Amino acid sequence: MATAGDSTVSALQYILKTKFDQKKLYELTYPDCAFLGSVRKDLKFGGNNARITLRYGRPQGGSMVFGTAQTNKTSSSDVGMLLTRAKDYHICGITGEALLAGEGSENTLISAVNGEMEGCTLNFRRSLSVQLYANGGGARSQFDGVTSIASKTMPLLDAQQIVFFEVGQWCVLATTDGTTGSVEANHEQISAVDRDAGKISATSAAWNTVITTAANTDYIFREGDFGVALKGLEAWIPATAPASGDSFFGVDRSVDTTRLAGVRFAASTGAAKEDTLVDCSARLGREGGIPDTVYLQNLDRADIVKNLAGKAVFDMTKATDGSVGYKALILEGDKAPIKVVVDPNQKKGRFHMLQLDTWVLKSLKGVPHFIDEDGNKLLREASSDGFEWRMRALWQLGCEAPGYNARGAF
Repeated sequence: MATAGDSTVSALQYILKTKFDQKKLYELTYPDCAFLGSVRKDLKFGGNNARITLRYGRPQGGSMVFGTAQTNKTSSSDVGMLLTRAKDYHICGITGEALLAGEGSENTLISAVNGEMEGCTLNFRRSLSVQLYANGGGARSQFDGVTSIASKTMPLLDAQQIVFFEVGQWCVLATTDGTTGSVEANHEQISAVDRDAGKISATSAAWNTVITTAANTDYIFREGDFGVALKGLEAWIPATAPASGDSFFGVDRSVDTTRLAGVRFAASTGAAKEDTLVDCSARLGREGGIPDTVYLQNLDRADIVKNLAGKAVFDMTKATDGSVGYKALILEGDKAPIKVVVDPNQKKGRFHMLQLDTWVLKSLKGVPHFIDEDGNKLLREASSDGFEWRMRALWQLGCEAPGYNARGAF
């Protein structure tokens, strides 16, 4: 306790300097987007649509009797999927005063504009990565179905999907995952995120304060995403084999659900996760696939590393831009080594085993890119002393051989 009359730090606050020796501003968001970084890119997705042709059957004029073979001859079985572009946007702004005050190393840790642009890009990558693993409906998670919706804080059904949410994010709700149905009226903003418990808090007193029809089994969407997201891995290789009449980019995949909609693989009871992956590679090997990469959630790969008891072998992968990408665990697959790569966007307990050269991310320009066709990255805001920049993605995921790829569960 200070003696009466002594000067205190509070009393001297206007003459004492602020000690500021921090050398780096750490970006405490989720930077890893392994599938986005490694999938092949095609930046010339012009025109109205893009066709991917699949040959899923050979001519069937075969018999040990000549006349029968001649009578039963058929042509090859081909289909053409017409890919259309999905759209995604991210817009950020900065006031003129903040722009000027945030320049120069003596004033700021990083350039204010560059820092905000980088943050905008990273947040955009999060959106893109969420979509790449999903089914196109746009849902990010679902409430747990147990907690009263009249609560301010709601747990997610899958706590690991907390990686899809941020403070300040505007959300809408729906009773479906976005592949059918419609969104409920009104929106809510997230005020807090509990990343340990997998819970998100509303700004309002409860989740059903503004969204009055909300239920504790509802799916959660970033506002504007319902039903218009990119067709990701769960759309190309759905959990349930496509039924007759279920059109996907104009193709009825029910005629050959493996070759047109991939392999659905379930682990044997009690099987170790690494054994499940090896078995899945053998299943794809039977189909003619040579899978080379598996994407799974952090905790699932951790189980495999522990099971291998110090015998795990690792290698560094490369992203499509040539940079060093991700640390991959190497397993011996059916026909070739398989890289097991962590991606926090993957759902826990699920994996996708892919032959990467069969996949392509088609887009107009980069994914994402600045909207700068007029030559300006920074735009003056019309009614305020500020500037904004706009980013977008015009893109779609394609697969040239779905039957060489699998989605599985441990």
